[in-house]
Amino acid sequence: MPTNNPDVAMMLDRIPKMMASHSVVANEFGSFQRLYTLSPVSKHFVRNEDGVSLAPMIALPHDKHIIKSYKGFEQLRQLVDVGGSLGVNLNLITSKYPHIKGINFDLHHVIQHAPPYPVYILHDWDDEHCLKLLKNCYNATPHDGKVIVVEAVLPITPKISSSTKSTSQMDLIMMTQTPAGKERTQQEFMALATKVGFSGIRYECFICNVCVMEFFK
Repeated sequence: MPTNNPDVAMMLDRIPKMMASHSVVANEFGSFQRLYTLSPVSKHFVRNEDGVSLAPMIALPHDKHIIKSYKGFEQLRQLVDVGGSLGVNLNLITSKYPHIKGINFDLHHVIQHAPPYPVYILHDWDDEHCLKLLKNCYNATPHDGKVIVVEAVLPITPKISSSTKSTSQMDLIMMTQTPAGKERTQQEFMALATKVGFSGIRYECFICNVCVMEFFK
C-alpha cells in the first residue's frame, strides 16, 4: 500500500522482531536482508477450531526493585528527577537515602494533577527530541555528576528470552501509542549519549526487564 511515511519499513520490521523473540516466527539473515518464516509456535497465535488463541502478556518493571538493587544513589548529594510527575520515584529514593536533596522537575500542571506513573522517559520520544533532552541534562550536570537513565534495552537480533519478549512488546506499544517512541539497543543509547557530549555509559544493573544506566561526562 502507498504511504508517505518514510519510516514505515523500519516500523514494520519491529513487528516480526517481537514475534521472533517469542518464537512465533523464525528469523535468519540473507545476503542483504533479514528473513522470517513461520514456526510451530505460530499455531498458538491463530484461532483454533474453538475460536481460541493466546494473547501476549506484558511484564511491567517495578521501581522498588530497582531502588533496592541499584547502588548508584549512595554517593549522590543532589538528584533531579526529570519528568518526575508527582514525585513518587523521588520519594522512594530519598526515603532510602535521606542525605540526598531531591528535586522533582516537571510541568506545573503535571505535578499538580497528574496521577503517578513509572518514569521511563527516552522511549517516549524520537532521537531528535531525546538529543534535546539529554543535551539539557548534560549542560546541567557537573563534571563529576551523572545522568541516571532507566530504560529497557533491545538486543540487536531477536532472542527468545523473557526480557526480550517483554521489551519487544513494549516497543510495539510505543510505536502505536506515541508519535515516534521506541525501545533502543545499547548501540543506540551510546549514540545518543556521545552525540550530546557524554563520554560513555555504564550499565550498572538489569532489573525487572529494565537497565539502570549512568551517562557520564
